[in-house]
Amino acid sequence: MAETEPPKASIVQNLIAAFDVIARRVKVEDAFSFTPTSFWQAVLASWGFGLFMTLPFVHLGTHFLALYSVSSLVSLLLYALIVWHMLVWWRCSDKYLRFVIPFFWLYALQIVLFGLVTILMFMTGIVLLQIIVLPVAIWILVWQFRIARGQLNLGFGAAIGLVLGRFGVDMVVGTIGGLQSTMSLG
Repeated sequence: MAETEPPKASIVQNLIAAFDVIARRVKVEDAFSFTPTSFWQAVLASWGFGLFMTLPFVHLGTHFLALYSVSSLVSLLLYALIVWHMLVWWRCSDKYLRFVIPFFWLYALQIVLFGLVTILMFMTGIVLLQIIVLPVAIWILVWQFRIARGQLNLGFGAAIGLVLGRFGVDMVVGTIGGLQSTMSLG
């Protein structure tokens, strides 16, 4: 009998699964589907939530939104590609989806939680609510580190490098996109 692919979870179900993972209610292995379709769902959800967070900046114009849209998608895909090549080099490419899918869903959860706190801040006018974001962001980074160590059997330094590499890719792509924008404006 041929194995069938597990049913596809919705974006909300995957966000709940990511929350359940960081709340230690479920193991990473049991929380997500590790298929190519799930990979693209995680990438597009992370990208979409990131775009949603730019809505307060609509007043900056369509050029800014288009530049952010392209650079954020390029950043996600470039990070995924770099991780793939690193895992091929380390001879553990078979574990790629088991790392990158939960990693991107935790990233998406971080964006959603940041968005909720931002909305609450705007609704209440309490700027100190931003302080709530810091421990949540740190906790999600800790879990991304744990996923890198657990799913890929990496050492401490390699796992930290893999997690912090995401910020490096964001900075490089953002800088290149900003430079390109500046050069095209004259």
